[in-house]
Amino acid sequence: MSFITSIKEGNPSGEAHRQLLRFGSGTFTREKITVKIGSTVEAIAGFEYLNTFQGLLLNAVIGETVEVNGQIIGKDKKAIQGILSDYDITPVKVFGTKITVDFSMPSEKVRKLKDELESSSGHFLCGLSSGKNTLKTKTTFPKPGKLVEKFCRVKLPKDFKDNLLKELAIPGNISKKADIDTIYDIHSVKVDESLLKTNPVKARLDSRRDITVKRHFTIDGDESDEEFRALV
Repeated sequence: MSFITSIKEGNPSGEAHRQLLRFGSGTFTREKITVKIGSTVEAIAGFEYLNTFQGLLLNAVIGETVEVNGQIIGKDKKAIQGILSDYDITPVKVFGTKITVDFSMPSEKVRKLKDELESSSGHFLCGLSSGKNTLKTKTTFPKPGKLVEKFCRVKLPKDFKDNLLKELAIPGNISKKADIDTIYDIHSVKVDESLLKTNPVKARLDSRRDITVKRHFTIDGDESDEEFRALV
């Protein structure tokens, strides 16, 4: 389940929590999401949807070999390089906290590798491709407060349309095109004040946000709005 779907259904996931850690109280306009339906299904969105798109592509190519290229970013470089070594992956380049990779691997192993890296706080900013199924992404984190439109783009078989709509929490159906504009209205950030005094880093990581997500849909020319609220 994607982070946005988990928030909408009132059961925010760990990923939803991590996605919102960058935000304080306030109102934040997010990048536009665009979905196009043709002989394939294509979706374009901001950084927050990279993990969702990667999961969709890996589900679409189970049993196939996947080409992987991009950057793995994380402060614990030794742990990340150890994981890559376990998978017989030799980095193309290592610079600071950024490790550039370019390799191919069965889809199931890519998923396991990605999970292991993320458990070591490694960020998997990598594009994926297998046949006509492609995911392209930028490989540099967006700066705080800066919108980066079209950060990632995924193209999938048309029969994955329903999966895509579910993961993006889009109500109804799309015949040709949909645009979704999103605003995060974060009413407050709840922090354990006693923990803040003894371990401010953990207090920040454990903090929760009272958020209302407001979305405006333009689906095949028809417009509608929705909003939902959760503690994330």
